[in-house]
Amino acid sequence: MPLLIPGSDASDEELLSSGNPQRRIALVMGVPLEPSNQRMLDRAIDNDWVRFVDMTPAMVPGMNGTTMVRVFRITDAGLARLNEIRKRKVIDAVR
Repeated sequence: MPLLIPGSDASDEELLSSGNPQRRIALVMGVPLEPSNQRMLDRAIDNDWVRFVDMTPAMVPGMNGTTMVRVFRITDAGLARLNEIRKRKVIDAVR
């Protein structure tokens, strides 16, 4: 995987495209994010691209039993940012 620079289109796209069809992202509690991923999440929260909505137990692949996850929802502003990035990529590919 290429190194993603927090604050770049690539890192924003990676985070904002990781949501499920309901625009939710779940992060396991108690497992620290890598510093670059934490900066990406902080940037998304600061820009109101994602909002914390819940903590809930979940079955997580690779972990024994049930664990707690933090659930974030991708906002309309986050979806607009993702669409902007994707539109720019199409325009750049045509040039």
